[in-house]
Amino acid sequence: MNYEELLNAQDGTPTQREQLPVGFYYKKLIDQKYRHVVELKPSLVDSIVFYEALKTDQKTTLRLRSKQQLHYELHEDSGGVYELELEQGNYQPLTQLLSNNPAIVASKGFVDNMIDALMNFTEELHREGIFHLCYAPQSVFVGKGDNEPMLLCHGSSFLSMNNVGSLYEGFEEFVAPEVLAREQVDERSDVYSLGKLIEYIFNSSEMPYEIKKMVKKATVADPNQRYKTIDDMRSAYKQRRNMRRSLITLAAALAIVLVGVWAYFELVPEPVVVEFENHPKADVSEVLPDDPYTSEELYDPDMLELLGINPDSVDLSVLSDEEMRQLTDSANQMMRAEAIFRKNFQREAERRLSKIYDNSYMGANEQNVMANSRSTMDDLMQIKEQLARDAGLNDERAGRIYTEVITQITAERQKKAEEEAEAEEQ
Repeated sequence: MNYEELLNAQDGTPTQREQLPVGFYYKKLIDQKYRHVVELKPSLVDSIVFYEALKTDQKTTLRLRSKQQLHYELHEDSGGVYELELEQGNYQPLTQLLSNNPAIVASKGFVDNMIDALMNFTEELHREGIFHLCYAPQSVFVGKGDNEPMLLCHGSSFLSMNNVGSLYEGFEEFVAPEVLAREQVDERSDVYSLGKLIEYIFNSSEMPYEIKKMVKKATVADPNQRYKTIDDMRSAYKQRRNMRRSLITLAAALAIVLVGVWAYFELVPEPVVVEFENHPKADVSEVLPDDPYTSEELYDPDMLELLGINPDSVDLSVLSDEEMRQLTDSANQMMRAEAIFRKNFQREAERRLSKIYDNSYMGANEQNVMANSRSTMDDLMQIKEQLARDAGLNDERAGRIYTEVITQITAERQKKAEEEAEAEEQ
């Protein structure tokens, strides 16, 4: 093992060359120090146009002081420029990171931080009139330890070349079609390439819904169908990310409520005494059931339990006709009360839960979403109790209907929200 290989072994990085658009990246021993270098492609160094473009890019990057910008020096000899020496640091190409640790994609914050950092730096480049054009994973470097992304040469410096295709040979997948066709280049060209990079990152894992929809629009071949700016791309991503978090928050809040309802069912003892009483009359003109209960149906144990009667504690066969009539009336009164409660609670729940899925609500920060979701569920619990009293419905039956209505509306609203988000991408 030579000295350079020993340094590689100590650093945990194998000795390997990584192809970039302008050449081959590797670590090289210079003056007893381990350096990051890029050996320029022979097919490019003979071109005076490429040489001038490279010098222009070097001067351009020197003006950029962002931590996302890698600076470099040109190494020249009698034959011309042959190598780039990159600034010192502890970093590696993204391809090497994902090859050595593919599970890092699933680690908390990795993808979000990388997307945010690249988008922010790309916007900075655009303000300077610079376009990167090729976010191939081989040419995106990441810091070891913090995973901060860094970029080297920017594509717009080389647009003066007659054959741009020779620069991006082998990287066509990550370059917008209009760049390769030498057509108009603008921010949408970077939107395309950045989308392709994100797509690559998820090659070995499932891409989340909100990212998948963003990438789909960003990588459309027709520039007019893509996001116009990086800010538009970011807004779409954050909107869907916040929507997903809001749905999760709502589901968590709903789960808490359902657990509370379940606990009520489990812990409150069932009544065992039969009482015949007249419940308060409610306005049932619009919700009267078509098929009232009959006395025969009351022999069903499940029906008795709905009336709060323990089937094992009463023998209906010994009841008189008048007692059975009262019991039947009581069952029908409960059915009317249920219909009234369900109709009124459905209306109130629809009105309040619709706000949960409103676009402006989805765009709120996570803490506000959590607080508002809990507040909404607390309001619905209070409304349930009030409407149950008004309808003359017992707490157990009101709780069951409450759960059914909330579950149904939540499923419908979530499905509608996903369909609307998908329609926006069409």
